Amino acid sequence: MSLETSHALTGSMPSAHDTNTKSPQRTLCVWWTLREYVPTLPRELKKLVRVRKRLASGEMEPVVEDHSMAHRQVVRLTGAQLDRLVEGYLAGKSVYELGRQFGIARQTVSEHLHRHGVPMRMRGLDDALRSEITRLRDEGWSLKRLGDRFGVDASTVRNFLLRATLAAK
Repeated sequence: MSLETSHALTGSMPSAHDTNTKSPQRTLCVWWTLREYVPTLPRELKKLVRVRKRLASGEMEPVVEDHSMAHRQVVRLTGAQLDRLVEGYLAGKSVYELGRQFGIARQTVSEHLHRHGVPMRMRGLDDALRSEITRLRDEGWSLKRLGDRFGVDASTVRNFLLRATLAAK
């Protein structure tokens, strides 16, 4: 038995929480069922009813939008841009800086550099800095501030401190 039928038999008012109202068609069905309980429908609902009628008559075709890649923008670098990317890295820029400059992820920067045979720098923190980093952290420096000071990401400082703590135990 459908929800609308059960509500009609019991005389209870249907609730928006009773159904999955994610689709516009389902929302319209719920509101259409509620029409006897609501004397005047809102203007937006009337527009939906007109659209549904136009869809049913074939006057209008449904539009299906694909949002699966909506959050990504594909960036294809030209040969000249790849050359500038390699030159920038060899000049000392980080993969993070180059990623921001060219509008690509740092992992993509690394992939391009690997494909071009560029040796990667390991920009971690040296164990010789352990006492200074620990001292500054104890003085209240944030991970971000420490990262800025030593030219690494805050997560690198965090991982370094975690390893240092585990090694000390």
